[in-house]
Amino acid sequence: MKKILLVAHGNFALAAKESIEMIMGTQNQVIAVSFHMNEGLRTITEKLQHEIDVEAETEWLVITDLFGGTPFNAGSSIAMTNPQKTVRVLSGLSLPMLLEIVLCLEEKSLDELVSNAIVTANYFVKEFVRQEEEESI
Repeated sequence: MKKILLVAHGNFALAAKESIEMIMGTQNQVIAVSFHMNEGLRTITEKLQHEIDVEAETEWLVITDLFGGTPFNAGSSIAMTNPQKTVRVLSGLSLPMLLEIVLCLEEKSLDELVSNAIVTANYFVKEFVRQEEEESI
């Protein structure tokens, strides 16, 4: 079984989960964890580790908002210190990325989901830049 663990600054992860559920209905395989101003790396790491420990046989895709931010660092720490568990970490949480992952969650491996998410994210960035360039001409 594969699950997605969203973690981001403030309530962004919760909002992303709510948005994906507006589009696709209830998503029990998606868990959102908020990171608040009064919390530090230790607290968010403990929150993530708790979610991962609840389901021992689950493969996890941790998706964070910012590369190098505290949520990303917490997810990376868990991925590196739990070799008995399958944990992948992505940054750059966006609705198109999350939608792509949720749509393919059951049929693709964790590594394929990561590859697809990166392709999706790059496509949207390239399209945005292309449209900006066209509008400025």
